[in-house]
Amino acid sequence: MSYGNDSRSDDAKANGKSSHKKHPNKNGNKFHLQSSRAEEHSSMLVVEEKRRSTITGAPSAIVQEEEEKGVSGLWSLRMIIKEKKKIKKKIEITNTVKIKVIVYFWDNIFQTSMGSFGECNVSDVETMSEKEIIAKIGDEKLYQLMKIHFDLLRKKQVIVCWLGNMNSNVMIALLKRFDVSENMLFSVKHQIIGWDNELRTMDGSSLQTILLQIIKHFNCPHDALLYVDCYDALLKTLDKIHLCRTFQVQKRGHVTPQELELIERML
Repeated sequence: MSYGNDSRSDDAKANGKSSHKKHPNKNGNKFHLQSSRAEEHSSMLVVEEKRRSTITGAPSAIVQEEEEKGVSGLWSLRMIIKEKKKIKKKIEITNTVKIKVIVYFWDNIFQTSMGSFGECNVSDVETMSEKEIIAKIGDEKLYQLMKIHFDLLRKKQVIVCWLGNMNSNVMIALLKRFDVSENMLFSVKHQIIGWDNELRTMDGSSLQTILLQIIKHFNCPHDALLYVDCYDALLKTLDKIHLCRTFQVQKRGHVTPQELELIERML
């Protein structure tokens, strides 16, 4: 699925579901994974909502049970405070875990123009002038900032994975234009996830299955993987099922220096 214009059928929109639509390009038919929006927001891949144990459900459940039993409001309040302290403690412990793997959705983080590189081939990207690259990114300051950020991730030995609405080989060529060294791309199948990557083309593929494959491949604890995107509804779903940690960029396609700094503090 790709973020951007919502081209789902009326029935799919009414049911709040996304549909897969094929888009041909120069390299043959590739599917452009369409995104579903919650309240006009879209997500790159369908995320399955499965019930998992959650610490955040405890306080409200206690209130309901105590009210049904007719227990005093004071007792319920004490229980809520007790559970909130437990939650806070668990969150603090989780947040001390350093990030081992970061997964970026390129189109929503690093380019202001949707689909800027979707129709490019490897030769196009390799021969573009720096000015042309900046034009497609949409901002010269962002272009320079990305180079600095990627280099810091290399120095910190963080594993970086990129999902994007372009062919995987095009994404590799693009990353090289940002001085991403080859030693950062030691597991291309799990790090460069374009339209043609088998993690996206296999039956039943979803954002959830892709993240789980990345977690398994790099032997990464769930709370040591950070998924970065701009869509609130999608990130809340991932938070709800405790699949990984998440970070929301406020403006689609234009991560700010302050946001990158916050990410870097988690490393």
